[in-house]
Amino acid sequence: MVEVIKTSAHDASVNTTGDEAGDEAKPVRRRGVVEIEGGITVVVVDDDLSPKQQRALEDGLQSYGVPENVKVLDRTAIILEIFAQHAQSKEGQLQVELAMLQYRLNRGPKAKGGNFDSGCGFRGPGETKLETDKRVIRDKIVLLKREIDQLSQHRHQHRVNRLR
Repeated sequence: MVEVIKTSAHDASVNTTGDEAGDEAKPVRRRGVVEIEGGITVVVVDDDLSPKQQRALEDGLQSYGVPENVKVLDRTAIILEIFAQHAQSKEGQLQVELAMLQYRLNRGPKAKGGNFDSGCGFRGPGETKLETDKRVIRDKIVLLKREIDQLSQHRHQHRVNRLR
């Protein structure tokens, strides 16, 4: 996991040792020592975290004096971040953005960076902020899928033209 973290351009200077949490509903608990060094910006967990586990870990870190802006990333999030950094083609970038939005939709739009509506007029009658955020993410997913399909068709057409 240290090599994966280094690939994502983060320093792997915080190590945890101990047992994995077995139950998804329970907060992540590990026996061992967590050394928190100054300047920490990201905490990476070598496991998939449920949204509840992620919030519990963020709250637990804050109780140790870690600043609020520290991101907690699980294995999937760090891999998506690596793909985002290395995607070069337009289609690759769109596919990574689509995967990130689908990941965030499954985790709940309240994940960091999920503040979409910054003005009036976004919500319909009786629509909560959570529902609005989910709707905005779903709409963006539909647009990205359409754009990826159009790029795929365009690429196919170029391939057919080259064969003529």
